[in-house]
Amino acid sequence: MRAELYRGLCLLLILIMLFTIQPAAFGEEILFEESVESPEPVPETEETAEELLPAPEETLTEDEEHELWIENTEAYEAAEEDAAGDVRYSGCGLVLSDRIGLVFYVDVPEALRDGAYMRFDGSGIDRRFEIPDAADEHGLYRFICWLSPLELAREITPAFCWQELSVPGEATSVRSFIEAVGEDSDRYALLTALGNYGHYAELCYGSTEAEMPRYGDEDYDHDAICAALSNQKMQWTSAGRIAQAVPLIRVDPDFRLMLSLGTPDSVAEGFEVTVYGAVIEPDEDACYPLAAVYVNGFGTMLDVDIKDVGAHASLKLSALSVVREALDPKSSCTPEQKDFCAALYTLYEAVRTWNAV
Repeated sequence: MRAELYRGLCLLLILIMLFTIQPAAFGEEILFEESVESPEPVPETEETAEELLPAPEETLTEDEEHELWIENTEAYEAAEEDAAGDVRYSGCGLVLSDRIGLVFYVDVPEALRDGAYMRFDGSGIDRRFEIPDAADEHGLYRFICWLSPLELAREITPAFCWQELSVPGEATSVRSFIEAVGEDSDRYALLTALGNYGHYAELCYGSTEAEMPRYGDEDYDHDAICAALSNQKMQWTSAGRIAQAVPLIRVDPDFRLMLSLGTPDSVAEGFEVTVYGAVIEPDEDACYPLAAVYVNGFGTMLDVDIKDVGAHASLKLSALSVVREALDPKSSCTPEQKDFCAALYTLYEAVRTWNAV
């Protein structure tokens, strides 16, 4: 059965409503920082297939992000220079840009820069990033550990590595940032929305070793959210009979949140899915991964073309349009799945609100 093939990876199997849609705007990139004004809104641009399709992890360039971050002073105010290599951790930040991540700032002596890299360890984390080509304006090197919704509560331990030298830093997590912020902070609504997004991701996809708590006691108003997304409707147009495609939000093997199309157990040999002209290959579960979806991309509409033998269809959808279908009173989604969709929408709106201030 398909449920067995997915082995817990699929969250929402939502049948396409075969009518209507309006395109939606997408959010702007943001980060957090102490005492820095909010950036000007980023103008909308046309997205290419290369930008929308899943890409390997990489550190964003200065031109691709806004310099805003929250310093974890409790974790780093007592950091001392390492006697073995004079390497010093100078700060840690929380990034909420296209993706969610922890930023570690490191003062690296010139003699240790050639061949250096950062290793991130934690529950389910084992990642390595090479040292950037240049330091920032403060002379610090910045390493970003990108996290999935399932990893927001996990403690991440950085380790600067050069030849046989390994200099560990203080362990931290997105959860530690959230819990360090009081209710009077202007960031409280945004960070608790991020925490609840992680909480319901864990609840729906399966618990992790580090659990993200639920912040706040208020239940989500599914009907109100569904109404707010009235302009987020999937549009399906077809000519000829075509195999039914099922939009879904799921976690792929790399723990990225994905927009995908599921298909029947068997499709014709001529069945083909493309996003903005790029051909998408099916995975082992007969799903077509359309794009990795990050916070600022929840409202981004994808243009999907589907070809079958003697038939052709086009589909427009976004993560928010799938959320709208899930929150519909006629949806067969479980209460937990609906709450995850509500948390996803709430985080998206919190980011938009923050960026508009």
